[in-house]
Amino acid sequence: MLRRAFIAGLPLIVLFENGFAPMQKPSGRQFHVCATGQLLLVAPWEHHNERRTITRQQCIELNRLAKDIAEYETALG
Repeated sequence: MLRRAFIAGLPLIVLFENGFAPMQKPSGRQFHVCATGQLLLVAPWEHHNERRTITRQQCIELNRLAKDIAEYETALG
């Protein structure tokens, strides 16, 4: 689905439980679509190296964050 959304030029928000490492940035196509504003990568929590299972509460928070961002962008027109 992500590929089809890219091809269609749809704006995308991708949320991660694991934060970004220092100096981390998207590469390749993701870098390009981030630069054009088509893709927003968000990680509201700090980066960690250990494997963690995402919790239900974290999923709820990530969904709420995506909804807030999408509604804000829609309100801007």
